[in-house]
Amino acid sequence: MKLTNSQQKALNYSQNILVEAGAGSGKTSLFVKRYCHILTESPHLKPENILAITFTKKAANECYERIQKEYVNQFYD
Repeated sequence: MKLTNSQQKALNYSQNILVEAGAGSGKTSLFVKRYCHILTESPHLKPENILAITFTKKAANECYERIQKEYVNQFYD
C-alpha cells in the first residue's frame, strides 16, 4: 500500500492522533501500520501498553486480525 503524505505523517508516533475519514479511505490499513510500526520501533513496549480505540467491536476485531497478520509477516516474509 502506497501511503499519501498525510498517512505517512500519521505513522509518526511521537504524538497521539485522531483519524477521521470516509469508508474505504485506508483508515484501518493506517491503523494497523501505525500499531505495528510502534511495536517494531519500540521493542520495549508490549501491546498492552498501547491504547488503540475503534468505534465498534467489528472494527476492533478487524484491526486485531490484520495486526496479527501484518506483525507476523514482518518477521517471516
